[in-house]
Amino acid sequence: MSLKKPTHDAHRRSRHRKKCKFALLCLMSTATVAVGHLAPFLTRTPQHTSILTGEKWLRELLAGHPVRFYNMFGMNNKYIQKEEQLAIFLRMARSGGSNREMQERFQRSADTISKCFHRVLDLLISPQFYSRYVKLPSEEHTPPEIQKNPIFYPFFKDCLGAIDGTHIDAFVETSASAAYRNRKGRLSTNVLAACTFDLRFSYLLVGWEGSATDSRIFKDAREHGLAIPPGKFYLADAGFPSCDTLLVPYWGVRYHLKEWGNATDKPRDYKELFNLRHSQARNAVERIFGIVKRRFTLINAAPEYSIHTQSKIILATYGCSVDFGGRSASPSASAGS
Repeated sequence: MSLKKPTHDAHRRSRHRKKCKFALLCLMSTATVAVGHLAPFLTRTPQHTSILTGEKWLRELLAGHPVRFYNMFGMNNKYIQKEEQLAIFLRMARSGGSNREMQERFQRSADTISKCFHRVLDLLISPQFYSRYVKLPSEEHTPPEIQKNPIFYPFFKDCLGAIDGTHIDAFVETSASAAYRNRKGRLSTNVLAACTFDLRFSYLLVGWEGSATDSRIFKDAREHGLAIPPGKFYLADAGFPSCDTLLVPYWGVRYHLKEWGNATDKPRDYKELFNLRHSQARNAVERIFGIVKRRFTLINAAPEYSIHTQSKIILATYGCSVDFGGRSASPSASAGS
């Protein structure tokens, strides 16, 4: 019995079937991979599922130890309304956390976090808020920190406080980087601040470029709201002009406290003595700058907002740093945890 050889058509049909099987296999493999990638989008899984929502977390902190609340928000809980929106703002300002981190902490959407942050930010710098909650210090009497200290009184009896500029890192567009680059090569904004000797801000001017000098900003401040009564003055460093409203140290004479070394290194003449007392009193403004920058890390992170929004953040956080008219002090850590 002889076998019949396959015809040409049979070969062609066989190749066609093999090609179809291969194409079907490729199609099935592609579909399997596509379904695997698209599954999270086709089946929506809730993201914010934590049992401890932002509101519950805030209530827990408000009812707990005051040190816990201060560690989270940088403020004593008796000076804050029990509102989650304010907690979102304070937490971002305190930790410098991103929007995504706040979403996880408060179990809210990105849009909600952003709206809450900017809503509270605008409120804290509004004229209505300042006129109601911010109390400026008296300019009529000698500050008790001066009057009760024999090394300062009566020499600084007409002094209102200390004034200085501080550089805060800024995020700016490339086209504006030259103007905001300070003498140390960093992009920053120069903030002028005046404070009393009990560590309360009495004046703030924000928005100036990092390349601007303290004397130039002071001149602008005098033209826009910095009122100094006749016969009164602020203590300032050698970067400011010598005038009837500022008392600056002697040039070419050691000044900063760290230049004096140990306690046995005494002043050699009246100029060094004056500079030493001047530095000791003016140190108040250096201290309050350090308090603010440690308390609210957002202002040190150069957040990627417009320079206008960054200036508003500085105003709001510097205002919060004194607890709306209170001292810049934290709860005692020795009270326990």
